[in-house]
Amino acid sequence: MSTTPVPTPTSNTANLIALLEGFGNLALIGLQAGGVVPPGSVQIASMLEASLNNLVAAHQSAQGSTDAEVLSAYALLIAGFKAYQIASGTTSALSAKIGAYLAGTEAGLAGYVAAGAGYDPANYTQQQPIA
Repeated sequence: MSTTPVPTPTSNTANLIALLEGFGNLALIGLQAGGVVPPGSVQIASMLEASLNNLVAAHQSAQGSTDAEVLSAYALLIAGFKAYQIASGTTSALSAKIGAYLAGTEAGLAGYVAAGAGYDPANYTQQQPIA
């Protein structure tokens, strides 16, 4: 009988996520050094990574995530999108796409805040079917 611990799917997933985060950080550092991404991208990405890790860990715990963790993740996403949108060398097509992501993130933030205020029937209307 072997005493070698058997890896669980959770530990394998955590290890894979940590490995992918490491590769992503290295790639981002190289891209920032090469001038491909705006200055500050590495710092924003690191803060976003920490925020999302905290959010996932809290979500998996018995207490669940807090508003502060969710709002922090939204704020860092918005900061990242705005940094890329105003970066020099950003094409107008890319800026427009980033603007769409930014608008979606801001709408998500507004929806999250509104959901915390409770049910308001004025926020709900009959939807038109997709043609």
